[in-house]
Amino acid sequence: MAIKTTQTICPFCGTGCGLGVRTENDKVIGVEPIKNHPVSKGRLCSKGWSSAFGIGHEDRITHPMIRENGELRRASWDEALDKIHSEFSYYREKNGPQSVGMISCARATNEDNYAIQKFARTALLTNNVDHCARI
Repeated sequence: MAIKTTQTICPFCGTGCGLGVRTENDKVIGVEPIKNHPVSKGRLCSKGWSSAFGIGHEDRITHPMIRENGELRRASWDEALDKIHSEFSYYREKNGPQSVGMISCARATNEDNYAIQKFARTALLTNNVDHCARI
């Protein structure tokens, strides 16, 4: 089967660089810059160039995992969300709302980042919101 290139936007930051995802037999085999893209003008940063390596990897986590006694185990979404709720509640009640916070992501959309900060401020009652670029 022939190699196919699908034009899309790089997922790593909000710049919006043009990315061509190269596939063969429905498997991602690489990426290339879109030459006439108005933002990236045929260039990609190192994150853009390496974006194909995380797609379809056999070690990619596809379900919630909970660490117990130093080991990760598979969990249901309900169990994972209940654990997140109980842990955040415990620390908030014990140490106050400034003891918890949220870390956002450069690969998230502006809407997702807005939702994260809104959740932190309204549900967790904290202003502790940061961005992964500073970590």
